[in-house]
Amino acid sequence: KPQMFINRMIEDLQIYSLYFDVVILSDVRYPEEIETLKKANQDTTAIYVVNQFSNSPLSLEEQTHITETALENYTQFDLTIANDDITKLDDKIYTYLEKM
Repeated sequence: KPQMFINRMIEDLQIYSLYFDVVILSDVRYPEEIETLKKANQDTTAIYVVNQFSNSPLSLEEQTHITETALENYTQFDLTIANDDITKLDDKIYTYLEKM
């Protein structure tokens, strides 16, 4: 069942939406996941957080795994934020969400 994980996320989001105005999925790995979420919920916002400002703890093999590279050429993000200061990252995201 190739869509099992994404279908489960959509089911969970339907339940969360009964209790919360905003739900953040902090780790989406594939374009298909983003596109499926957007089709299921038109209020979905795809935010790309760039974390390439420090050395990766991953091995070269891990860094080149499909789950680490699948979004490299994806261009349909609604917002790109640089995680250049971890203490300010939350503020950047909340500022964007408040404008929505």
